[in-house]
Formats: sequence, C-alpha cells, structure tokens
Amino acid sequence: MDWVHIFSAVITTVATVVLAAFNIKYVRLVRKMLIAAHRPEIIVHYKWDKPVDYKWDKSMEPGLGGIDFIVYLYVKNVGRGTAYNIEFIYDKSYKLPIFMEEISDRSLDEIKFLRDGISILEQGGERTDIAFGGKSEVIFNILKQFWEKEEKHTTDITVIYEDSEKVSYQQTLTIDFCRPNYSNE
Repeated sequence: MDWVHIFSAVITTVATVVLAAFNIKYVRLVRKMLIAAHRPEIIVHYKWDKPVDYKWDKSMEPGLGGIDFIVYLYVKNVGRGTAYNIEFIYDKSYKLPIFMEEISDRSLDEIKFLRDGISILEQGGERTDIAFGGKSEVIFNILKQFWEKEEKHTTDITVIYEDSEKVSYQQTLTIDFCRPNYSNE
C-alpha cells in the first residue's frame, strides 16, 4: 500500500507543477492582452489642404496673399489608450520646402507640438499645426525639381511616449513633405 501512496503523491506533485506552469503562462498572456488592449499608438503625418479663411500672417492680404494650399502636420493617437509625455526627436536643421517667396527657411522647430512635446493625448486625440503653404500654379514645377534632385527631401521624426502604466514606446516615422497627400488619414 505504501507504493500507492508514494505514486499518488508523485502524480499529484507533477500535476500541480504542470498546472502552476500553465497558470503562469496564462497570467502572462492575459497581462500582455490587457496591455495591448490599452496601448496608445502615436502617428505623425501631414495633409495638403486648401486654406479656409486662414491668414498665414496678419501682415498679408486676406486670402493668404495668393496662397491656395497649406500643408498641415499632425500627430494623432490611433491606439486604444491615452499617451503621456510625448516627445519628438527630429533633425532641427531640416528646412521645410517653402513654395512662397515671402517665407523662407521654415524649420520643423517652428511647429509647436514638435518643439514642446505633448503632455497627454487621449485615444483618438489629435494636434495639428501648419507646416507650410504656397501657390499651386508653381507647386508642381518646384516639386518636380525636388524629386529630380539627389538630395534628401525626407525627414525622420522619432516619437517617444508612455502609456498609463509608464511603459515607454518609441517609433521612427519618415515623412516626405514633397509628395502631396490629400487624404484625411
């Protein structure tokens, strides 16, 4: 009868260890799923648009002095949770393509949310700022010149942010302001 008790104890111990291992894996999986379900995801993008009663500069005539398009830069939280302490790392020497004689040498550093960061951005939240604008009658000739040049006209923007659990995320996005993007993405 002793061997039955020993065998039963061994089986119970092995089963308990196996069950504990499965429970640990299950708890880790559920934790990952919960984190993923509430993870913020920040994107930085741009959109070309027609100006609507917006004055580029107060000294210019109404109607933007002939400006008939504006390129907006925006940051959006497309994830499922709130993002905190959003910071941007970018090439401060990168000059935005300017298609106006009145404005020159506009840099990414002049875009407020890139320069200052964002303390909190809720799910679906978005911040927008004007990158540059111009006159469409000259835009495509200038863009063609940009595309034909061998020089770099794209720039990388690295976004660093945290979720509510203080888990940090980082991603680098490449932006080409010289390729018109008329979408609402």
